[in-house]
Amino acid sequence: MRARELTSRGIARARQFLSELREDPNGRRSPPRDLLHGSENSRPIGSDLSVDFRWHPFASRREIGEYLAPRLRPFRAWIGGRTSFWSWLGMYYFEETVRIVDGAVQLSPLDEMFVLDPLDEQNLRGIHRHCLRSAWQVCEIHGEKAAFLLDQPPTARGDIADRIFQSQRIFNSVGIVPLILGLYTDGKHPKRGFQGRPGGLRHLLRVLDQLERTHDIYGMSPEALVRVLPREFDPWADGAPLRGDALSADDSEKRGDVRASARVHDRKRSPEDDGSADSGEQDTRDLKLQRWEQKVRRNGRGTMRYKGFQANVRIEATGPLHGNVVNADGRQIALVTADTAVEFKRRMKRTVDEFIQDENEISNVPPAAPTQPPGKEQRKPASRRPQPTASREREPPLTESQQLYLDFWSAFQRLAEATADGLQPRPPQPTPYTGYPIGRSGFKLVAVASLWDSKHRTYDSNEVRVELAVEGRDGHRNFDILKKHRDDIEGELGFRLVWSKKEPAVKRCRIYVRRTVDLNDRGAWPGYHAWLLAHLRALDRVFRPRIEGL
Repeated sequence: MRARELTSRGIARARQFLSELREDPNGRRSPPRDLLHGSENSRPIGSDLSVDFRWHPFASRREIGEYLAPRLRPFRAWIGGRTSFWSWLGMYYFEETVRIVDGAVQLSPLDEMFVLDPLDEQNLRGIHRHCLRSAWQVCEIHGEKAAFLLDQPPTARGDIADRIFQSQRIFNSVGIVPLILGLYTDGKHPKRGFQGRPGGLRHLLRVLDQLERTHDIYGMSPEALVRVLPREFDPWADGAPLRGDALSADDSEKRGDVRASARVHDRKRSPEDDGSADSGEQDTRDLKLQRWEQKVRRNGRGTMRYKGFQANVRIEATGPLHGNVVNADGRQIALVTADTAVEFKRRMKRTVDEFIQDENEISNVPPAAPTQPPGKEQRKPASRRPQPTASREREPPLTESQQLYLDFWSAFQRLAEATADGLQPRPPQPTPYTGYPIGRSGFKLVAVASLWDSKHRTYDSNEVRVELAVEGRDGHRNFDILKKHRDDIEGELGFRLVWSKKEPAVKRCRIYVRRTVDLNDRGAWPGYHAWLLAHLRALDRVFRPRIEGL
């Protein structure tokens, strides 16, 4: 049958069904028919995607992945983040995936194993636990390298699986997942003492957090990761199926060189620091920051300022620094967390610089919609740039359009934080667009949801759009280089792009994909959010390596 997706009413009904089944495990196991087929609880997904009825339950994640992979592959650009579809599919194959023991249903207390609710932030953060979606992604991303996970029952959990599924950055890493499975399993069973012993899984996760400061750990192979791990991990690595097996003496020497290089890298000036300062000046600044950190740890709080922005820092005696970064109006723009004051300063500077850049950019924003009858003078909209003398109480109330944008991006950000690791969290703003860095200055991914339909030049219809902005002094040259590979790029993406370059005086070029929508239909927002998220992921995946190679 043609695939469908649950409406907000259908999601509530599905969660009620799960609650009733927990209270009576011997009750009815099949979801109500009107939940799967009724127009009030579900709707067509709007594609040729079809699913089949199964006469036998899924025995493992491998079976689920091998069953779903060929069916979903043509639609993977947008299906991964479409939570309403996965909720419907979780109910459709509920009887084939739920665990039955002695005739009674053994149901997890977590609804997100089967149903994802965009209105429940805690539920949505568990999207990685969805038994069908996680099995499909393991099969697609890792394949046989994750055989330990694939051969487990669909709803099976455990310390290793939970540690992998709880972080999308770890889950999506083609190196860290095989590393964890190679170190702490024999392919079928976990190794004894893998959690608490020196060099165990918990220790590994702490070490990876440290290595992230000096290495691109999410892009490294498992063999490269093994070589930069401390010696406590050697007993776990000996005999592990990581191609290299036990490390040779030469490897050990190289590992020592890598550790030394990492320590030197930590002492070097970061890209965010002022390039005019020499190493002595940098050391002086770092020393001041370290003294500031000691004072803040004694007092439990402190402030840090940069370009008129202020971070109100809270800290425990031995914990990381947490700071709300606010502008001159007192409005929070981001939450920054770091282990040291030096790192906190770097992250704050990067966050503020990106925020200011976003404020100064207009991403194809149309002329303001008329809000007064013809003939009456239009009031010039107030600038949202930080004003040192402005007070929060004097800010004008949001217009109806601004409130719609704020609500739209707030809901989108909740989905992005739960499903799209790698997208740096952006504070929702009452604007039609939000930007994301893509690893190099002069390039930026932009998600747009605008009441102005730029294609048809009207407010009667609206649009969502994902674009790669190419700008700066070399913007036109870089755009032309990328366009030479247009066929290869669009072939990898699986969809066509619009390549827009204007006269040389306009420094910004755009490469985008768009869709006409109705933003006033809030019930359709989850689908728009999923579309935006899927295309942001796709453009990031295809363009990022090309941009780095320019």
